[in-house]
Amino acid sequence: WRSSAVIHTVQVAADRRVAAHCDSKQRLRMQQGLSLLSGVVQRRLLALSQAMLGQWRVLRWQQMVGSLDASLARDHRRMMEETDLLRSQLVQSQDEALALRAAQAQEA
Repeated sequence: WRSSAVIHTVQVAADRRVAAHCDSKQRLRMQQGLSLLSGVVQRRLLALSQAMLGQWRVLRWQQMVGSLDASLARDHRRMMEETDLLRSQLVQSQDEALALRAAQAQEA
């Protein structure tokens, strides 16, 4: 009974990690989509600013866009690191679950 409770606990933890991994994948897809959308909007706003306000404002706008791009790149790197960590935790959980199942099978 005790080993089945441990296996159940490990399985629940593995399920949670899998769900977190799926959430991180969805979050990554959303981040990528938002990055693309942000790029399109920035290009259109840049064209509008060139047409309406002149070159000196364009330079200021480009500087701001550059800082936003750097911020998005940092967020993207951070999210990729989190995704890699979650993947490794998922693999560990699966290995632990397999080991516990094998141990339970040997006991039976």
